[in-house]
Amino acid sequence: MDAKRVRLGMKTGMLGLAIVQLLLTTSSERIAQAEKDSLTADQKVEDVAYLYKLMKENYPYIELSERITGLDWFSRQDYYAQRAAASEDDEAFLNILEQLLGRLGNGHTAMVSKEEYASALRLFLQLQDERGTHGPWVDQLQQPQVVERYQGAQSASEVERKKAEEPANSETSDKYRIASELLGRQLRARNPLKFETLEEGRVAYLKIPGLQSERKEADLKQILPFLEEQKDADALIFDIRGNGGGDSDYWFRIVQRLTNQPRSWTTYQLFRGGEFAKPFIESKMGISYAQLLPIDELKDEHLPSLPPETFTDFDRYSKDQAQITPYEPIGFEGRIYLLVDAGVFSSAEAWANFAKESDWATLVGERTGGDGIGWEGAYVALPNSGYVFRMELMMGLDATGASNFEARTLPDIEVDYTRRFAENGDACVLTALEEEKKY
Repeated sequence: MDAKRVRLGMKTGMLGLAIVQLLLTTSSERIAQAEKDSLTADQKVEDVAYLYKLMKENYPYIELSERITGLDWFSRQDYYAQRAAASEDDEAFLNILEQLLGRLGNGHTAMVSKEEYASALRLFLQLQDERGTHGPWVDQLQQPQVVERYQGAQSASEVERKKAEEPANSETSDKYRIASELLGRQLRARNPLKFETLEEGRVAYLKIPGLQSERKEADLKQILPFLEEQKDADALIFDIRGNGGGDSDYWFRIVQRLTNQPRSWTTYQLFRGGEFAKPFIESKMGISYAQLLPIDELKDEHLPSLPPETFTDFDRYSKDQAQITPYEPIGFEGRIYLLVDAGVFSSAEAWANFAKESDWATLVGERTGGDGIGWEGAYVALPNSGYVFRMELMMGLDATGASNFEARTLPDIEVDYTRRFAENGDACVLTALEEEKKY
């Protein structure tokens, strides 16, 4: 097997987790309507048919979704087409699109809000300018019907014109202003970091509620000095319960300071080979789709937990062998506990998966929310309405071959979450402290 091809996934895997969580900005703000509700019944039905066609050809979780939800999602196309045709206006049509994607049960496959559109446009233009990796994303978001639908968003030409007119390092550039304001409101509302010392100072506790890029530097200015102060503690407890992810570099930099040896872990990404997905995959990975590994070669890895559809629904894969090496380690030699629950998702899930596979920490709590292996999916413009939805492009597998979206990450020590808060305190924290007494 070609070693160069085996390493293909290493350049892209974890960066994408930062991007995808940055863009998953949940918002109650609705998508702006066009000047009038102009869609005909036929146009709505065509958009539903287009969505289903792309999903059938490119979506990686067809059989897995049915296993998880118990629903044959693809058999419902006629039902949703009829509802779409009968919808009274564009807003009602949008509600139907949200409902039909929501039935898949995948947090990374959903309709795109107005806020997310603005953030995505800003970010993908920047990445395309700097790295040339996101042309297909920009193309979808700049289609005329999309720009018309998401009122207030600038076209690519407008962004470039304003960029040329402004000072090179202007912090008030309209290219970034809208997204910065929206993200700022969300970040200010986020729960703060929490630092404590327990067991008469022998154990340090740190709650990290999110991994947002915009908070990373400010947070690390608090976290790293705290870790330095606690480097002689017997144990560290990182509480990432409810952490929906963000920038993987956030936790990379923490791990680098708390390890005295390289830490490695392995993941895999499976691709279906749909024509719509190929330009996204090729642009992101910097190779032609044909250079990815043929799916039959995955048999040589002898992975025990592969999904049953691995060799029937997919035609290519990549193997991501990543490593975190020490950087200015603080000399901590105690034990590390990572508290997790079903709210641990995306980049935070990647942290949990890494911690367990590399033995960096002992996981305590409940099974995570999963879907932390891979990178951002495609953004798809519907041809008539201009509404945009996100669609996963790959199935991410852990080192055993299990789908991370389906299997998620099981903690080393499970806590009964029907009794998660005991009378004398937090059950997960108490469980970690009880485990620490063994040493």
